[in-house]
Amino acid sequence: PIDQLDSRTVADRLREAEQRLERAEADSEEARQAARDKRRYEAFSKLAEGRSRGCRLPGAHGGADPAGGRQPCGMSGPLTTRS
Repeated sequence: PIDQLDSRTVADRLREAEQRLERAEADSEEARQAARDKRRYEAFSKLAEGRSRGCRLPGAHGGADPAGGRQPCGMSGPLTTRS
């Protein structure tokens, strides 16, 4: 659950995934797994960051801007896009 995300643990796991990706041979299964883990922990990091700033809506800061310049959760600021 999002309310149980620990930002330090997420940051550590993201760093580990990045290091595994750097060490992995190109186009290997290890590289694919490390890249997948990196994307996963980047997403978890964004969720944890949003939670710490008061946003509790998963995915609220990605996609269209239906609130006319405000995020769906009510926070102002630029929307981020998914990569």
